[in-house]
Amino acid sequence: MIATNCQGLVDVVGSVFAEMRSKNLTGNIVVISSDAGRVPFPGLAVYCGTKFFVEGFLRSLRLESKPNEIVITSIQPGDVATPAQQWTTDTEAAQLFSPLNRPPEECQKAWEAMLKPQQVVEAVLFAVSQPKGTAINEVLIEPITGPV
Repeated sequence: MIATNCQGLVDVVGSVFAEMRSKNLTGNIVVISSDAGRVPFPGLAVYCGTKFFVEGFLRSLRLESKPNEIVITSIQPGDVATPAQQWTTDTEAAQLFSPLNRPPEECQKAWEAMLKPQQVVEAVLFAVSQPKGTAINEVLIEPITGPV
């Protein structure tokens, strides 16, 4: 998780940012982060730690990007209804959030309350479709039933 969420971010965003600056390009760099980069959640200490890293890295990069008019946007979704919900390797988180530990009707209700992937796509499109000179730095998007 640390290798992907932290080092992977630095490698990819750092390369894109360096290339844009070296060619004097303007534009947007959009990163999908998480609401866990704003508020910690029990059972998700490592995940939250990586997302706090993401937010700090992007805030610092924004300061470096101003002279080049490169907009750095963090999209911070809450729970999104994707198969990724099943992939956690964090044992405590799996016990807290696994559908195996809940009645089926509770799982269905929780799934239906989650954001749909298209809603995250729409947040990205909103951020990148702003007029020149406008920076949407962060978009916190969450289900109305689960705000932080």
